[in-house]
Amino acid sequence: MTISSGPPTSSSLPASLSTSLPNGITTLAQYQAAQSATQISTSSAQTAMGENDFLTLFTTQLKNQDPSQPEDNSTFVSQLAQFSQLTATTNMESSMNSLVSSLQNNQMSSGTSLIGRQVLVPGGTAALSNSQPVYTSVNLPNGAQTITMTVTDSSGNIVSNQSFGPQLAGNMNAVWSGLSNSGTAEPDGMYNISFNAVDSKGTAVTPSMSTFSTVLSVSNPNAGKAGSGWMLNLPGGKTMNLADVTAVQ
Repeated sequence: MTISSGPPTSSSLPASLSTSLPNGITTLAQYQAAQSATQISTSSAQTAMGENDFLTLFTTQLKNQDPSQPEDNSTFVSQLAQFSQLTATTNMESSMNSLVSSLQNNQMSSGTSLIGRQVLVPGGTAALSNSQPVYTSVNLPNGAQTITMTVTDSSGNIVSNQSFGPQLAGNMNAVWSGLSNSGTAEPDGMYNISFNAVDSKGTAVTPSMSTFSTVLSVSNPNAGKAGSGWMLNLPGGKTMNLADVTAVQ
């Protein structure tokens, strides 16, 4: 007689039992195969737990807990807190997406309202159009005893010089009329404006400046991507972030 040390398997069962088990009864091998197939299917179809999955798992755990060793109340409270946090995070993400979309729409409306108007752009690049004056702003933190504005064309030729008297500390506004030193109207095109000054301490300085430039159009080349923003398209192929606009006229 042979004695087996392990539980009987379907292969060691009598033929009458292994081939005609009652309905609802499966062998150990069949049960393990079914469980393995279910786990593979679940892991393949789902990679992240959502709100519904969390709730299903939680209620299933309640239904199937061991009556002789029920879950501790603190464990349930902790799981409920996790569920509440998951719901709040999901709702927050939806709200943030709506807010971002709304802000982008507002930015687009603000940008289109600037088309045809002039915004203050850092630097001295200026577009002369229809012989209209070009407005600039010069930063003089220490004021100036004397200050000179020089305008050059795209070839670097000086077309205009203009001197100003003493200036207080702060921003000084200056205008180029679009005329040359001889009083003739310069042709439309791109020009460069620069300033040289002697400040109140007698030191020669090249102050920083900005120039008003006309907005031609607006665009958002990175629309749909994180951190995208609306850009103002300016003469000479220059662009400027809408958020950087400090003055409009």
